Amino acid sequence: MLMELFNYYTIRENITYNCRIEYLEFWLKKISDEWLIAYTHNDKKSENYFHEVTDKPVNTEWTRVISENSSGRIILKPAMPDKPVIVQSPEEIRILEKQKSVITVKIPINYRLATEANKEEKILYEFPSELMSKTWFGELLTGMVAYSLNTKILAGSIFQPGDNYVHCRINISNTAKKPFVFRKLSVPVNNMNIYETKNKGGKIFTTDNLLIDYADDDKIKMTVDDIELKSGNNKIVYETQKSIQDKYILIKGVTSFIKTVTGM
Repeated sequence: MLMELFNYYTIRENITYNCRIEYLEFWLKKISDEWLIAYTHNDKKSENYFHEVTDKPVNTEWTRVISENSSGRIILKPAMPDKPVIVQSPEEIRILEKQKSVITVKIPINYRLATEANKEEKILYEFPSELMSKTWFGELLTGMVAYSLNTKILAGSIFQPGDNYVHCRINISNTAKKPFVFRKLSVPVNNMNIYETKNKGGKIFTTDNLLIDYADDDKIKMTVDDIELKSGNNKIVYETQKSIQDKYILIKGVTSFIKTVTGM
């Protein structure tokens, strides 16, 4: 399983290393206090972790990362994308009035590469496991820069195997007198943690629950709930750096705000 990939590795100086994880391929080289890093995404899947190569990066260029007193010991970790992800369903979804529903979406993780410098962990680079295009979501003045992801929105708490993804459960409560209709949904993954959770098929990645309350006059309250998974038998493998105030988002009943959440 790819989950075994998330571990510590020792990198020798002046040696180029290559790592292929499904569609992602990256190169790494340490020269004194400088790291050379390059990555690309290929059309075909392949796997070969941290092996020495003599070839230079293909179809990409080196990025130089300077870190004084950094050791040759690195760690690869899962991480969340640094911006909200707009999940887009092929079908329109309607949550009927006075109803509650649970849906699940799968978000591609990032691979975070870090090293130690002066006894502190320093992030060298983050590679997206899947390329997502940037988009402006919402209206001109009240919208946001986000990533766009075409994906199947699953009804219920459905957790499927896949190491490159984190499962996000969304609990929707519609107390309005009309259906809550959406095709796109803004998921604030940059405010969420990643947990290693035991499932029937093995270990999977999950994240905090997203609670959405929809009321009359298009009032929406969106809350990131990090209590349930933290209190269960789940191992936290990535912790968001956002403050607790950033985790709670109240969106009032103004047309522009409803567009920021659903794009409609």
